[in-house]
Amino acid sequence: GTQVPLAAMTAQGSGKIFNFEGFGSDGMTAPGLTIYGSTKRALTYFTKSINKEIKGSPVIVGTISPGIVVTDLLDETMDEDPAAVARTRRIYNILADRVETVAPWIADQVLAANKPAAARFFSSLVVKRNIMPDVA
Repeated sequence: GTQVPLAAMTAQGSGKIFNFEGFGSDGMTAPGLTIYGSTKRALTYFTKSINKEIKGSPVIVGTISPGIVVTDLLDETMDEDPAAVARTRRIYNILADRVETVAPWIADQVLAANKPAAARFFSSLVVKRNIMPDVA
């Protein structure tokens, strides 16, 4: 998935490719997220390795780590134990953000990037929100 745009961007003299990190990128594990986490861990390796292969290229290849983003996948992995769900919701309300909040930031980061780097999103640490309200 990277080779075709990489060749085209190299031919045109510039371009940017960003891979999305996620749970597992840093080696963390959790039941139910084995496949997802494995692909994210591999993606981190891939991005670092491809940068060595294209050293001196006019193309930027980097990663974006948007932090915890509330998606259907996140909701599907919630424990069914009510006490665990309540704890998880509290954590997500502190650390997570919604897609509509994160997406504009991601676009800005990609457009502003001038070198391969990992960009991280943590606005949720400074703004209190109710991202995952309790559901009756």
